[in-house]
Amino acid sequence: MSAAWTALHDAGHPRRGTQPDLVAMLLAAHRRFADASPGESVELPPGKLPLPRPSVGYRLRRAVPLRSHAALTALRVGAGCVVAGELAVAVGFGRPHWAVLSALVVLQQGLDRRRANVRALHRFVGTAAGLVLFGLVMTVGPSGVVLILILAVLQFCVELVVPRNYAVATVVITPLALLAAGVASLPGPVWPAVADRFAQTAIGVAVAVVVQYAVAPRAHRKTLAWTGSRVRAAARAVLAGAPVPRAAARRDLQFELEGATRAGVDSVHNEPGWAAERWPAHAALVHDGYDLLQACWSAPDGGLRDVERWNSAFGR
Repeated sequence: MSAAWTALHDAGHPRRGTQPDLVAMLLAAHRRFADASPGESVELPPGKLPLPRPSVGYRLRRAVPLRSHAALTALRVGAGCVVAGELAVAVGFGRPHWAVLSALVVLQQGLDRRRANVRALHRFVGTAAGLVLFGLVMTVGPSGVVLILILAVLQFCVELVVPRNYAVATVVITPLALLAAGVASLPGPVWPAVADRFAQTAIGVAVAVVVQYAVAPRAHRKTLAWTGSRVRAAARAVLAGAPVPRAAARRDLQFELEGATRAGVDSVHNEPGWAAERWPAHAALVHDGYDLLQACWSAPDGGLRDVERWNSAFGR
């Protein structure tokens, strides 16, 4: 739901009053989601829409600390890409950027090692299958209109499957990338380039998996604590404007709650035992944050009640 509202806000539809059908459709979906959620029934106030995400400046400032999800992800991506590229150059491969890209697409998933390892497996297996597909295409020796049609079909398949399954998408991305790079037009057999692509994919994927455990392996611990402190600070900023909190403060709290939720999932996937001890307190904090937003949203005339209780909940 958050991603859908963000897409509408980024397009400017709610602000300009355009695409009212899309806004109405998403509101209806939001109501169904709220009705299906456990607990008390939640009534969405008429005429109110979820707020857009914070400004680019806010998000960039938030990303600077080394405990943030963005900074730690960038640190691992940088380390992985440099190592993969240097290894490919040291071995003597002619296209070291293939190894760099393989490391990048795995590590850009963030701090969740489970998701990244699945992505690495998808990249490796999908590339291997894609190279077989490329070999089959090259046995036909396409050129002219036939080659254009093959490229069009491959591109269509990429757009169709990439949001659903990355392994399947890589099967068609690989021959498309090789054909677009002109590998088919090189003199002599294409198998050296095929072997080059396979080897560099293996290097990039292996480096990416190792980097997750070698570079800041317990980063999720700091990120979990940091996002919790961000939620508390954002909640106190909301309460500072009571009884009618500022819209910007509520917007920032919503954004911080999303970050805290992601940090919790990362911790559970990376270190289940450690996370289990801290999960009740972290989950309670996130629930309190969303309850505060709901209280602000549904309060009559925008006036927040029980301010002292909320102050106590967020440690003021």
